[in-house]
Amino acid sequence: MKAPKYLIPFLLPIFLPLWMAGQIPLMPEENPGIQALECGKPEASPEVLRYLHEVVRKMPVDRNAGTTCIPAKIHIVRLSDGTGGISLTDVNKALANLNYYFFEAGTPMEFYICDPIQYIDNTNWYNFDMTEESAMCDPNDAGNAMNIYFVGEICETPGTNCGIAGYAYYPFNDIQSTRSIMRNDQMVLYANGTFVHEFGHNFSLEHTHQGTENGPNDLNAERVTRTPPDANCDTRSDDFCDTDADPRYDPANFDTPTCTYTGNQQDDQGNVYTPPVDNIMSYYPDQCGGIFTAEQKTALGQGLATRQTHTAYTLDCPAATVTNPSGLTATVTNNYTIQLTWTDNANNETGYLIERSTTSASSGFRAIKFGGTGPNATSFEDNQLTANTNYWYRVKASNDNCNDYSNVVNINSGLLYCVPSVQSNNCTQGDGTTNFGIGIGRFKIDDNGTNLLDNDNDACNGALSVYSNTFTANVTAGNTYDFTIELLSSNGDGTGSYFPQNYAIWIDTNQDGDFADAGEMVAQSNFSNCFGGGSPPIITGTFTVPSTASGGMTTLRVRTQHCSDGIVSSPCAYYNFGEAEDYGLNITSPMPVSWVSFAARQKEKEVLLEWQTASEVNASFFAVERSLNGLDFEEIGRVDAAGFSLEIVDYAFVDADPVSGTLYYRLRQVDADGAYVYSPVEVVRFDAGRGELRLYPNPSNGQFTLEAPAGTQPLRVEVYDLQGRLYLQKAMSSPTQQLQGLLPGLYLLRLYAKGGVYEKKVLVE
Repeated sequence: MKAPKYLIPFLLPIFLPLWMAGQIPLMPEENPGIQALECGKPEASPEVLRYLHEVVRKMPVDRNAGTTCIPAKIHIVRLSDGTGGISLTDVNKALANLNYYFFEAGTPMEFYICDPIQYIDNTNWYNFDMTEESAMCDPNDAGNAMNIYFVGEICETPGTNCGIAGYAYYPFNDIQSTRSIMRNDQMVLYANGTFVHEFGHNFSLEHTHQGTENGPNDLNAERVTRTPPDANCDTRSDDFCDTDADPRYDPANFDTPTCTYTGNQQDDQGNVYTPPVDNIMSYYPDQCGGIFTAEQKTALGQGLATRQTHTAYTLDCPAATVTNPSGLTATVTNNYTIQLTWTDNANNETGYLIERSTTSASSGFRAIKFGGTGPNATSFEDNQLTANTNYWYRVKASNDNCNDYSNVVNINSGLLYCVPSVQSNNCTQGDGTTNFGIGIGRFKIDDNGTNLLDNDNDACNGALSVYSNTFTANVTAGNTYDFTIELLSSNGDGTGSYFPQNYAIWIDTNQDGDFADAGEMVAQSNFSNCFGGGSPPIITGTFTVPSTASGGMTTLRVRTQHCSDGIVSSPCAYYNFGEAEDYGLNITSPMPVSWVSFAARQKEKEVLLEWQTASEVNASFFAVERSLNGLDFEEIGRVDAAGFSLEIVDYAFVDADPVSGTLYYRLRQVDADGAYVYSPVEVVRFDAGRGELRLYPNPSNGQFTLEAPAGTQPLRVEVYDLQGRLYLQKAMSSPTQQLQGLLPGLYLLRLYAKGGVYEKKVLVE
């Protein structure tokens, strides 16, 4: 069938060389290793614009309490011999990204796979050109779902303009408008990339540069100004006033590393454009962000409402009946991730989608970016985390009812750190000609010639190597230390050729799980000799532990990148080349108070806070602070300090008026001249109606008895160290449990029971 002229496809030709993608923050799963393709479409016809303006944009939208489930019919085109084709893992990752962004639409949407997936084995269509659309799609379109075709290549005509990532149609009362054609290798480059962009078109969104790309005097060109009488943002371009006027992406007028528009193009009033470089519907690089504006979100809901009135097709394809996964559990791993595992009880799932909430076990759930797996999966690793945050997870089959889930599991992320990513860290030794090392071969810390830490590691495990469990230096706040970074060299002995690298060092001084606070970057280089390494590849310098650093265990991060890419400014961002390594620092605080311990726990209907100091000099008082979200703290009481003491002093404070839910506590120790320092944060899950978990003896010698609260049905007990790592796990079928074999240290014991989670700390001496 020949396409009606009002159904305008959106084409995606070639974007940028790979190296242009450097220095832009990415989600850990995003993959800049494949060339990204840009979206470019022919000018929209008057019929298309008229329908959008007169029908879609006037459609009322009612925001649901939940989400509207939308079926997606998946057509996977393969070679004629049945090989090739997109993987179901990538399909589900792309679907998770779509659900993440469309969750915020004017009518929240959630997509599920209309069962079964159709496989089309045809080499000609695998190497697809747009003249073949009718032949491929007409006999295969589902009349009750959005139809998505995945192909290996898309050309505009046979052998011409083959750098197309996909195209899609605006809403119209024709089954062709349900189609989108997607190129396989573009689906999971970026969470906000091609797949989400094309579905934006499917649900009525235009490009931000619509009309304006033709110059400031085009009849549909948008002006920079947003206030009357010169503003025309609600009648020109994409008709939205919260997407700034956009002259269209041009690499000559754009700085990719900083995602900054550098042009001086002007509208017809002489105003320089400030285009929306982070908008999903723009042509600017996906690395530069990914948002829908408020008006775009409303329009997405209008697009759905319009489609629901059409008669040429429906959106009611039934979901499959899939047995839910069970036994979902969550564990914090040693590499700053949360590992989910579950039991796969089905044999007909097309894959699994993972959803997460930071609100509760019954609300606030949203898809995770790239949170999809293929069929038969039993695990998923979440590395998109914030430290000291409560997360609830659930899992569902992507072809099941979109509101049918596994059990929900809750876990606190603990003291986690961001995981940086790189195009290549190439940590093996090179040959000095074509394969140079780009990474850290050895890291040392010395104190006036006394070695405190020395890790000689001529290889690494990806962009980040976590050594904080095995390499720790004892340091004092306010003191200065020497460091040595040996870069990887081709000879592996510090004498060969190498790629020169800039470096930076951070210390998490307040132990909050990030390196973003003032003063936490303690060293940084700005080398300019980037094209001749010299010999030997050894960097030396000093860093000072800030005098305000909290005492106790924390993390030091050292990171490098090829110095031609500039200075190392972020502990987390994506870099083209380089490596990061994390080490432990045990900081002794010179502040007026030397901490021994701080703990908070529920005690009947109150929360008891207890802490100890080993010494105090000129200490004034402790301000007890509480937070309901872990961010905003308020003072709820004060306890006078001993003032001066060289012995252990015990303190206690009772929060007599706690509220049910997760509570965060910290101490602000203030000395006589007003200087202060914060303790680590303690988390209490307060339940006004529950009994108390008993643990004795405590402290213990590694052997103790656990008694579940009266009336509860215990399921299992887990023991974590202070870094949030799972140390011990046992099933618990009776109210009491004997535990033994713990090494000396402070542990968090967590009891999972039907109806609640109970925690208590145990000290093994």
